[in-house]
Parts: sequence; structure tokens; C-alpha cells
Amino acid sequence: KCLEAFPIREKLPALWEDVHLPSYVPEKNLFTSTLWVGPRGTTTSLHYDVPHNTLVQVMGRKQITLFAPAERRNLYPISWRSPDFPLSSSVNITAPDLARFPRFARATPHKTILHPGDGLFLPGCWWHEVHNLDVTAAVNFWWRPPFKAWARPPVFYATVRGVAIHVLKGWRTRRKRPPAENRA
Repeated sequence: KCLEAFPIREKLPALWEDVHLPSYVPEKNLFTSTLWVGPRGTTTSLHYDVPHNTLVQVMGRKQITLFAPAERRNLYPISWRSPDFPLSSSVNITAPDLARFPRFARATPHKTILHPGDGLFLPGCWWHEVHNLDVTAAVNFWWRPPFKAWARPPVFYATVRGVAIHVLKGWRTRRKRPPAENRA
């Protein structure tokens, strides 16, 4: 089992006292900080996040595969209409189906391994896949990029898509609820 994206400040305030925000992260722009704990072999598939992110390895090792935002076309983002995880790729980068995704062969991966005590800065919209090489624990910090970054097309489309998915899920949930007079 995994503990994924567990918000530290909100759910583990005693632990938050021991977490040190990197000096380059403006506290006023901090979106959230999360704890990730997982077994060896766990993979978070290729995706990107809109906010900037720093991933700090606490225990074990993670292999990170990165792709620049300019690789977007070669990474086959899922349709904005898909109910799947927003901002993710259709390609399994471990065993890519080049017949279905031929442009992936042109993508340039950058790989690194994080060891305990290492940190990796992931600018907003950088694609990344995370694979646990060991039992791991990591903490990350997401913060909002400067306003001018939101005007870049991938960030703009990702933001609009995220808002649309959130609104649609809320709308679908409200539609499925029985009328107030039928609720216990």
C-alpha cells in the first residue's frame, strides 16, 4: 500500500513543525506540501503539474524521468475530455507502443536517481515519471509560479482543463444526489 499526496500541514501538523521549506520557495505562494510513502516498484506514470514542485527524498531511492514542456506533442497528452488523471500522457514510457505513439521515439528523456537527502526542482509543466527503486518516503512542496507563467499555452490549457474537470465532477455528483426531501 502507498500513502500518496498526504497533506502534511493539514493532516500531520506535529510533523509539519519538522519540515523546512526550501529557502527559494515563497511561503505566501506555497500551494501544499505532501508526504509520499510507497513500496519498491511503485510508479507514478508520466504527467506534469502546473505549480512548481520540489521533491525531497527522505528514505530510499526514486528514479525520475523528465521531459521538457516542449516535448508535449511527442508525449501524447490525454484528451482534455478524458476522465483519467488530468495532465498525463497516454504513453507507457517503460514499454512504449511506437505503432500507436510514433513521435515518442523523438522525445528526449532526462533521468536521475534521488537518494535520501536529495531534492529535485520540477518547474511547472515539466513532464515526469517517478519510480520507487526501494521502499521510499519523500516530501514535496508545490508553489504557484509567477503570474506571467500562467499565460504560457500549456499552463493556460492545463488550468482551464483542471477547472472544467472539477466543475463537471461536482455537477455529476450533485446530479446523482436524491432530492433533499428523499435524503435521510
